Amino acid sequence: MARRSNKWIIWLIGLVVISGMGCEEEYIPDTIDSPAKLVVEGYVEAGDQPMPAYVILTRSRSFFQKLNPGDLEGSYVHNALVQVSYDGITATLPEICLNELDTTLREVVAREFGFDPDSLQINICVYVDLSGQVVGQFGKQYQLHVEAEGEVLEATTTIPELVPLDSFRFEPTPGTPIDSLAQLIATVSDPADETNYYRQFIRINDGIYDPGFASVSDDALFNGKSLDFRINSPEDTPDDNPEVFGLFHRGDTISIKWTNIDAEHFKFWNTFESSRNSGGPFSSYVRVSTNIQGGLGVWGGYAVAYYDAIVPEK
Repeated sequence: MARRSNKWIIWLIGLVVISGMGCEEEYIPDTIDSPAKLVVEGYVEAGDQPMPAYVILTRSRSFFQKLNPGDLEGSYVHNALVQVSYDGITATLPEICLNELDTTLREVVAREFGFDPDSLQINICVYVDLSGQVVGQFGKQYQLHVEAEGEVLEATTTIPELVPLDSFRFEPTPGTPIDSLAQLIATVSDPADETNYYRQFIRINDGIYDPGFASVSDDALFNGKSLDFRINSPEDTPDDNPEVFGLFHRGDTISIKWTNIDAEHFKFWNTFESSRNSGGPFSSYVRVSTNIQGGLGVWGGYAVAYYDAIVPEK
């Protein structure tokens, strides 16, 4: 159990290191100076290699407030009661912080995610079910209960049934061929008479699972049909070479984390990504949806499947 717990500590702490903090406060122009609110980012998974249920708990910050490492560390909310309930089982998630890890484990986390443990100025913390009390199951509902700083937050999510990919393949680049690159095409058969919501993450070589530019979709345009669609690389595209957007380098090892999510989970990421990607002086703000009663953020279930491949040289 200790070895398994260490594995998940590495991944969870590493993911928070990469992301910087849990969630972003929604931008509401009429209430820019509103009091800080509790922000939840938490998940429970079922399927292939499920991660343990976990919750990142922070305080929101003013939209225009400058953020330094000390402020970021100060946004984490400690000593909260965080519980997940399902099927008559209630599990309390203990808080794990980076500074509590021994030197060896800190060095492993640093090596996995490419940072210097001595230079990291933020004590990253997460509430996580390392004891395995919360078992993710398809079709089940999971209730989240949080008590922190005199406030109570509640949320419910469902892990939907998994709709797996039928297949995936690499094809030559569209337009003028680029020998060193390829595009990734996947096929999914969407069940009829129900609405399904999808989210994907891509890992390239030894990187992290990155959702990239636009990670969520629904089946509004292909309900009950088989669809071929392109999955884009999450790597940044050079400003002077936009035609390589979303393409993969031949010879790289690719892993797809393919998931199904419920409607409220979809609304959060759909509005979050729309807000993040709608820049420019003439764009309108997007209110980020939340399923957290009493706070902000998301409590979401994932039905998960993984697929691995090497981008062929030719």
